[in-house]
Formats: sequence, structure tokens, C-alpha cells
Amino acid sequence: MNQMNLPNTSKFLPIIQAKNNALMILLFWALGLKLFHFIGLAEGDDLYYTELANRVANGNFEAHFIFDVRWLVFYPTALLYKLFGTNDITSLLMPTLASMLSIFFAFRIVENALDRNHAIVATLIYSSVPVVLIYANVLQVAAFLECCTLASIFFLQRALNNDKWQDYALCGLFIGLVTMTRITGLFIAPIVAIFLMAMRGFKLRTILMLSLIAAISLIPLVIQGLVFWQVQGDFLHRLAQSQSVIKFQANLDGVDPKDLFFYMRTLFLKEGFANWTYFGLLGYFGIPAALVAFWYSLASRQKAAGFFALWFLAYFCLMSFTPTSIEPYTTLIRNIRYAIVFVLPLSACLAWAILQLPTDKLSNKMSIMAKSFIVISIVMTHLVLTSNNIEPFHKRQHIQKSASTRILSEIGNHKVYLADKNIDRRLRYYSGYQFNNIRRVKSISQIRGPGYFLMLKNGYNKQRYRIPKQEQAKIRRNPSRYGMKYLGDYGYFWVYAVGDI
Repeated sequence: MNQMNLPNTSKFLPIIQAKNNALMILLFWALGLKLFHFIGLAEGDDLYYTELANRVANGNFEAHFIFDVRWLVFYPTALLYKLFGTNDITSLLMPTLASMLSIFFAFRIVENALDRNHAIVATLIYSSVPVVLIYANVLQVAAFLECCTLASIFFLQRALNNDKWQDYALCGLFIGLVTMTRITGLFIAPIVAIFLMAMRGFKLRTILMLSLIAAISLIPLVIQGLVFWQVQGDFLHRLAQSQSVIKFQANLDGVDPKDLFFYMRTLFLKEGFANWTYFGLLGYFGIPAALVAFWYSLASRQKAAGFFALWFLAYFCLMSFTPTSIEPYTTLIRNIRYAIVFVLPLSACLAWAILQLPTDKLSNKMSIMAKSFIVISIVMTHLVLTSNNIEPFHKRQHIQKSASTRILSEIGNHKVYLADKNIDRRLRYYSGYQFNNIRRVKSISQIRGPGYFLMLKNGYNKQRYRIPKQEQAKIRRNPSRYGMKYLGDYGYFWVYAVGDI
């Protein structure tokens, strides 16, 4: 992807340029942001992935749910568990490393498509976007999905520049690794194919390199299929899990929307599940910049100007309109964190627009100051929004960790009865997966002492409870009637002694 003929911006952000180590400074900047906004194990899917990592660390490779096939999310963490045990550092090191690699790829991608100055500005914006900062700090899909997506684009760029088969093969490998995160990440595959055909034309070598990319991308799936064949007797076990989760998600009520306009609303509004503050100013300024860049690309025949705009628009449309079923037409399940894949192209379009602002009537120094002020304002706005959004994560994590570690220090070898689907994963994780004396109950009659009954406090979806809330309210009103004694409020749950302990 050839660089554009752009106005001279070589003096933009001169301190970084003078030292000739912009990327290194930006990596330290990004690492500092991630450490400052470190959450710890937050409430959500991350605890399920730690459970999977622990299972793999102990030699269990079975898969019973769609999360279980997302190997890249928890297999590297399983290795850390095996070597160093279970804690917040071993649980979160891999997503942090993946997110740092994303910063590297982001800088190089923009630098190669545009120039060094655009790379600096785009990476500053990208690294400060709330959804990047928040979900790069948890053991979930987003960090790995983003890293593999950017890596595939990075190696495609290298291949287009040097036409070496090794870079085409690496592009294919990272497309394959995307399938080990979340299958919808494969949207990058047709985007890569279109970019390659557009840049190289429809000729024999292009077809051969596309075939190489496709063949290499299948390797992770083949390896996974062989493992499932040995463990569960079904090479296509992943497909069976995918089909079952589509049926499961079609019946979900109140968990992750499936409406056509969710991602558009997310970039501009804060209502229901949509929340523009996770994407900062990218919706308000990044999308107009992308449209202008696309128009400029058509008008000026400069392909680089529209590269990032097309990347965003293609991914946005695929994520918005791809169905899981035709009759009835049902779209893919939505989540804010899945949209992390189009943060970089929007950041690059916004950086491009800022550096193209007409400043002919200003002196060179004033032009630099004006553009620097705009970039700093955007970044600071994003950091404020990140702090606001991350506070609930911090609060929930603190409450859950303190309650779990406190009860674990008190219960000894006694049984713990649980009537919900939340607490057990916390107890097991914070015990380093050493505590397993848990009894999951579906009725009050199953709670028999001696032991402890932990009642999840109000405020959670009714689907989280095995015993209806109204039944548990009876225990709250008169615990002695059920052979229990109230011991106190631990923040995350209420604690009752069952029988003599």
C-alpha cells in the first residue's frame, strides 16, 4: 500500500520525532495506561476462561460449550497456571501482552499505509480509547481477537510490499488464529482477500497467494479438530458447539442485543446496552473522517486514503448484517467489546483528518500547536471516559474478591451451599482452584448442615438463581426456621451458618 502525497507534517510532535523512537515511547505510554487502569479479575466471562485454563492445565481438553473452543484465549494462560499457579498476574499477563502487540501492529500498519506522523497520532488515539483500555485488561476474547486481526493486516501489508510467500503465510496463520478467539473474527478473511485482489489484480500469483493464505489459515482448525477427535471422538465437534450456541443465543432474553442498529447506536448513544462512551469521540468524529477519507480516495485515486475507511465500513457492515438464520432473519449477538476490531481504522481516519486540516493562514508553529491541541483534547477525553467506565469494574472486583477471600479464610473444610450461578466460580478461583467443597442446591430442603449457605445479594438477573428469589426471601425473614443462623453481610453475599459448625 503505497504512501500518499501528503502535506509536509514532519515537524508534528517534534519531541517524539527528534528521538527517532516514536514506537518505543508509544509502547511505554500504552503500557503505563494499561497498568494504571488495571482491573484484576472482573465479573464476567473472564472467570469462565480461568476455569477452562485450570482444566487444561490439569490435562482436561474436553469442550462442552462454545467458549471451550476459543483456545487462544485460555491455552496460553493454562501454561502459566501449570508453571506458576493461579493468580491475577498469571491470569491477565497474556491479554496484556496481546494488547501490547496490538499497539505495535497498529503503529506499523498506519505508518506503512500513510506515514510516521499519522502513525503517531493514530496510535495515541487508539491506545486511549476506553474499549481498548478496559477489555485489554481482562481475560476475554477482545484482546486476542484484536491482536490477531491487526497481525493479519500487518503481514498482508508486508506481503504486498515485498511479495514474499512467508508473509502471505503469516497472514494466513493469524487469520487461522482468529478462529481460536471468536469465529466472527473471520470477517477479516474476505477483507484481506478483497484488499489483495485490489492491489495485485486478478492474476495467477495473486490466486496462488490467496490459496496459500487460505490453506495456512486452516491449520489451527485442523489441529483443534484432531484433538477433539482424540478426546471426544468427533473431528467436527467445534461445528456442533457452534450450532448449539446459535440456538441458545436465539432464545436469550435481556442478554446482548441482536438489533440491526446496535453498533451504530453504540457509537453515538448511551441507552440500554449501547454506550458511546466506550468508543469516545470515534463515532462523532471518526465516522465523518472515514467518509471523507473514502470520498477523497475515490476523487484523488489515492488508495491509501480510503484503506482504513474501507476496512471500517466492511467490518461494520459484516458485523451489523450477517445473520445466524434467514427465516426468521436473526443477526449475530452483539456486545460492545466485539467492536474493538474497528477501533484502529476509525482512529487512523481521525488522525488522517486532523493532519489534513487546512492551516495555510497559520504559521508552521501555530499549525503544530493547533493540531497537537486537538489530539491532546481527544486523548484526554478518552482517558476521562475510561476512568468513568472502569470504576464499576473496580468496585465489583473489590467487593467480590474481598468477600470470597474472607469466607475462604473462615470456612475450613465445611461444605458451602450455593443457590446461584455466580459465587462458585469466585470461590474456586480465589482459592487457586483448591477449594471444591461446594454443593449447588435447587431447593431449600437440600441445604443440610453442618456448613455455610451463601446467598447472592439482590440486583442480579433472575437467571442467576437456582432457587427463586422469593424462596430465598423466606430465609432472610426467618433463618432459624430452616436451621440457619445469619452471620453477616460480606458485601457480595449474605452468609448463614447451617447446623452446628
